[in-house]
Amino acid sequence: MAVPESAAAPQGAKPAMRFAALTALGIVGVAGAAGLAVMPPPDAGAEGPLIRIVQPNVPQSAKMAANDRAAHFRNLIELSRRPGFDKLAAVVWPETAVPFVVEPGSDALPAMAQAAPPNGYLLGGMARGNANRADGVWNSLLAIDAKGTVQAYYDKVHLVPFGEYIPWHKEFPPLSGAIGRGSFEVGTSFVTLALPGLPPFSPTICYEAIFPGAVTGPGERPRWLVNVTNDAWFGTSSGPYQHLTSARMRTVEEGLPMIRAANTGISAVIDAYGRVLVSLDMERQGVLDHVLPPSRAATPYARWGDWTVLTLLLLLGVGTALKRQS
Repeated sequence: MAVPESAAAPQGAKPAMRFAALTALGIVGVAGAAGLAVMPPPDAGAEGPLIRIVQPNVPQSAKMAANDRAAHFRNLIELSRRPGFDKLAAVVWPETAVPFVVEPGSDALPAMAQAAPPNGYLLGGMARGNANRADGVWNSLLAIDAKGTVQAYYDKVHLVPFGEYIPWHKEFPPLSGAIGRGSFEVGTSFVTLALPGLPPFSPTICYEAIFPGAVTGPGERPRWLVNVTNDAWFGTSSGPYQHLTSARMRTVEEGLPMIRAANTGISAVIDAYGRVLVSLDMERQGVLDHVLPPSRAATPYARWGDWTVLTLLLLLGVGTALKRQS
């Protein structure tokens, strides 16, 4: 059926729309190139504390094997204490690196103290429990000093449904039993941890790094981000690479560098411009020693979050409406 002339697009409208779209892409490209041009060199301002990332590379199938737990634990400590240990400000272990629940007075704390530098901290991903186990268990990051004292901790806020917690497991206890697995408790909120000798930082655990505007705590702006994760669940699929890309996006949005420790990879040091400075690829065991990159001034997104995006969309809508009326 023929389209009435009155309903058809004005002659020349489509080429004009194509030209506008290409112009917009060109502006984005030029702006991106200009931004890259003013970036400082990757090693500029590298005067921060020295951080060691530990990547143990334990396959998920072997991670919780009862006969191997002690060996995995010893290996974490040995990797942490490789040459240069005394010069470190912090050692970072990946998510749930320790294959048991750490409680107050745990016999494991003196052993983990060996992985904390003399004047620094072990920032380790592990399951945290209270003295009263009935309170639950949390997927946490603990900051442990060289005396074996837990100086601070963060409990994961964004848990994976049915992977890390069972909805309504307290209201309906038989539900958890029927599914056959336990459930972590939900953390209270994101935090900024301030420890003597370290710039303040905000920790994220696993896929919390994929949420824009939700990687820092309230109050004081942190100077860096920590992401501890266990991507062994995804093998060598595209999942770990996508997760790393998402983590890089958070550094660009916030203007903050990130120290990222992954069980089987990809561990990395990412600067405040999203550049990966050093990394350990998939299925490799080892450590990364690197000076903490400097942070940038708070970006518009760090200041106003999604309002930045909504404002840009509003301006685009207004511009489009004005164009149609002209």
